[in-house]
Amino acid sequence: MSKRAKKRKRAPAAGDPRSIEALTIGWMLMVVTTLVCELSFAGVRLSNPPLDSPLMVLSNLFLFAALVIGVLALLVTPVVLRGRRVPPPQGITVLAVVVGLAPVALVVLEILRP
Repeated sequence: MSKRAKKRKRAPAAGDPRSIEALTIGWMLMVVTTLVCELSFAGVRLSNPPLDSPLMVLSNLFLFAALVIGVLALLVTPVVLRGRRVPPPQGITVLAVVVGLAPVALVVLEILRP
């Protein structure tokens, strides 16, 4: 067998460790999922369904999912920022924090609504 036929070993990439890369991907997925849940909540509420309809239950489910996933995204944000050698762009970080805090504000507004 020639040397070329043997599999060449690749040198590890000079970037971040795989665990931080995976955490960054998971963080972004959490942010996007939270945003989709928030937009779905807003879309259902803007359609103005009756209070006892299944759509209201669905909108509350979207809000609960956005709250849980948004809080998780907020908890992961500092870990991602400290763990990466090159931090994500500032706009992405601000968007992640705003999207993560929005469901908390929406829950407070829902509680205070008469």
